[in-house]
Amino acid sequence: ISDYVGNKEICKEVLEWCKDVKNKKTGTPPFLVLYGKPGVGKTTLAHIILKEFGYDTIEINASDNRTKTTIQETIGRVAKYSLLSLSQKKGLEKIKNGIILDEIDGTSAAGVIKEIIEKTTLPSNKSDKELAKLKKQKYISYKFPVICTCNNIKEKKLADLLKLALVIKLNRPKKAHLKKIAKIIIKEEKIKISNDELDS
Repeated sequence: ISDYVGNKEICKEVLEWCKDVKNKKTGTPPFLVLYGKPGVGKTTLAHIILKEFGYDTIEINASDNRTKTTIQETIGRVAKYSLLSLSQKKGLEKIKNGIILDEIDGTSAAGVIKEIIEKTTLPSNKSDKELAKLKKQKYISYKFPVICTCNNIKEKKLADLLKLALVIKLNRPKKAHLKKIAKIIIKEEKIKISNDELDS
């Protein structure tokens, strides 16, 4: 995260959200939605944040998994799955999952969004009657952090998800930010390049 340039205030806000989800802090939105034009770094930021908190990242392209059944199966598998890491200091330790739902605006219908909300915010070991009661109470289980990316948040089908999300717009990086990254690469790779060439 220390190498991430630009949007420092956004980084701070997103880090705070992830920490609150990890601590299961009541009132924390269960979803983070990062939106903006293609190529602004939405998925990159999502990966960085989850890595910062030690999560194993499971990336699901929501536009490829368009139906309720595929979402149900995919998220259902992820919810039960946790990596075991062999650490020299601690021996075997569990690594929790964090989910990135990429291109959430590419899902086919509002029913898919409803399935995503239910699978990620409600317990999986309850009866239908118990789940109905929890839904009325607006219960959130905070199983794992869920970060969604999309280009457009004005899609009507996203309305229910957005009500439960911290929504952040990412803008294109400024030239000065890109130049800062380029200079790091130039130094590390020992590249000979003039300032005029770099500007071009």
